[in-house]
Amino acid sequence: MVRHIQRKRTDAEFILATNGFCTPGTLRRLLDFTSLFSFEIKALSDELHRNLTGAPSEPVLRNAGTLQGSSLKGSGSSGRL
Repeated sequence: MVRHIQRKRTDAEFILATNGFCTPGTLRRLLDFTSLFSFEIKALSDELHRNLTGAPSEPVLRNAGTLQGSSLKGSGSSGRL
């Protein structure tokens, strides 16, 4: 659907709101068409992250680092990734 919209409207931008928990391959595919990520990190501590979400923090922090190195615009309290 996104690809179809991009062919019809080359000026279309796509924003993704995420908690960042995904595989590196999924993140790479999302980077191909996303203009802006709204990325919410629930906790930096793995123990606290697991208590809050039931999932480890490592994938989220890894993906935040990947986004930080990308050319995308960020959304968040600092306005940067």
